[in-house]
Amino acid sequence: MNEIDNMSVKWWAAGKLLAYSKQDEPFIHLDGDVFLWDYLPDRIMSSPVLAQSPEFFNKYDTSSYYRLLELEELIKFGNGWLPNYWNSYTSNIEVFEAACCGIFGGNDINSINNYSTTAIKIITENKNIWDNWNGNACGNVLVEQFFLILFLNVQGNKNIEYLFDKTKNPFSPNSSNTTYTHLIANSKNNIQVQRLVEKFILNHCIEFIPRTRKAIEAINKEKCYQE
Repeated sequence: MNEIDNMSVKWWAAGKLLAYSKQDEPFIHLDGDVFLWDYLPDRIMSSPVLAQSPEFFNKYDTSSYYRLLELEELIKFGNGWLPNYWNSYTSNIEVFEAACCGIFGGNDINSINNYSTTAIKIITENKNIWDNWNGNACGNVLVEQFFLILFLNVQGNKNIEYLFDKTKNPFSPNSSNTTYTHLIANSKNNIQVQRLVEKFILNHCIEFIPRTRKAIEAINKEKCYQE
């Protein structure tokens, strides 16, 4: 992982992007806070590029997690680097699409490798600029999730398949969705959410319980060994 060795830990997307760039055959990545309860549909398994769900933002909305104008100004005044097609794409659009990547992958390995390699370059080439920005968390979603859609559009290949459309909620463990749950941000620490996940497992996936206990025991043994 020499490419990102000296990056701040705030750039949590860098490790994911590096993993994407190293793949040489079709793959599916799941974030560590994702629960996959059932098989994925064929339309996902066969898609060129897949992601969890679309997200939309207005570039003038300063309360958005996608602080696009802030990132662009930071790089401009810091003499940083963006691919030459970035500004031509963002200059004439107000509302943008991004792809939530709780699940990500696909069969078009060439496009995925090119996208992820360029995204890593955006992070590493601007390393000295990020130190002056308190919005690194927002940078993660812009470089991983917004840039994915930008890249596919610029390449004339916006052929992305979403597991969920914008009308469904992949983040709620209490929804009618019984395939997939993504516990984003602080929801992982919410006791009520934890109980909902526990209830779902007891009702639908009870066979996971002994397997989970064995995994926890193995992890604890490994920690003891390392200490």
